[in-house]
Amino acid sequence: MLELGRELLQWIDEHMDAATREQLRTNNVTRLAETLDPTNTMMRILRYPPYDPELAAPGATRASAHEDINLITLLPSGSARGLELRDHRTGEWREVPLVPEALIINIGDMLEQMSNGEYRATSHRVVVPADEDVSSDRMSIPTFLHPFSSTYLSPKYATADAFLTERLIELGVLTPEQVAEKKRQAVAAEI
Repeated sequence: MLELGRELLQWIDEHMDAATREQLRTNNVTRLAETLDPTNTMMRILRYPPYDPELAAPGATRASAHEDINLITLLPSGSARGLELRDHRTGEWREVPLVPEALIINIGDMLEQMSNGEYRATSHRVVVPADEDVSSDRMSIPTFLHPFSSTYLSPKYATADAFLTERLIELGVLTPEQVAEKKRQAVAAEI
């Protein structure tokens, strides 16, 4: 998945708007594929558990609307239907067809920042389709491709690490106190 991600980032490099490419070069990003950090990239196994049919109806939300933090996400077809993408033009939610052996590629927030919005992050959610049995689970195995922590993103976020830290605080994964302690430890290690 890492090598496929690198190839996809190379394709994006080759097809992006010339002004965006020049902006990236101005900020020391020669090629997106060169920013890919194998140690920050991660594959996860996600299980969306079944619902009790007496407590939830079809159409129930399994994962609320969000965008991924990273550059791009590679997502093999899940074990059941339910993934939906928001159409940026109309705001409508559209079901992603369940096609065995297909691969879904989502743009993440970091790539949106780096490209100054040329590539927009994919808003997505997971629901129980209206005609689906709520008592069955859904499995998904996304790979989140991240850049090196020191990678420049945008005027608002000097580094990928600054952006990731802000998002993890927003999501409640980290507290500002934990971030401050991590910085203190890094400074102490340098001394």
